[in-house]
Amino acid sequence: MTRCGTRSHLYDAKQKRDQRDCRELQISRKAADSGLVSKTTIMSEQNSPAEFLVICRGQWDSTLSRNEKQNVLDRFYTWVDELVDQGKMKPGQRLTHEGKTIGRKGAITDGPFGESKEAIGGYWSILAHNLEEAVQIAQGDPCLDYGLLVEIRPIDPQIATPDNTR
Repeated sequence: MTRCGTRSHLYDAKQKRDQRDCRELQISRKAADSGLVSKTTIMSEQNSPAEFLVICRGQWDSTLSRNEKQNVLDRFYTWVDELVDQGKMKPGQRLTHEGKTIGRKGAITDGPFGESKEAIGGYWSILAHNLEEAVQIAQGDPCLDYGLLVEIRPIDPQIATPDNTR
């Protein structure tokens, strides 16, 4: 089965969103220039959603057959493609099982998982106005019923400083 969300498809979806946003901005500016709405109203309407990182982790239920797993994955990619097309998600990527962990003084260990028994399988971003909305969107992930789970974290647009890091 060919996945719909090829890079060109994802580029096309982003291009459509950018064109729509541009048209909406032009309409809003015309309304402000004509005095129909205030520029303050337009600025508040342009509050774009925040970005939330979604980390997929866990392990598939061991009772799933290969065909059942493929069915769930097909449903997952359909779900992702629909949300990308709606502007509610940015596509992410799968992660391989290979990796290295680098710690203090350059200590390198094999594997990206440290002591964890759960594998991090991939990531993507949800665009939402708050964490609750992001959670609601993520709850539609068909993989959640089959052993996988997602962690949702707001992406902070600010640079790291001693005051905002732990």
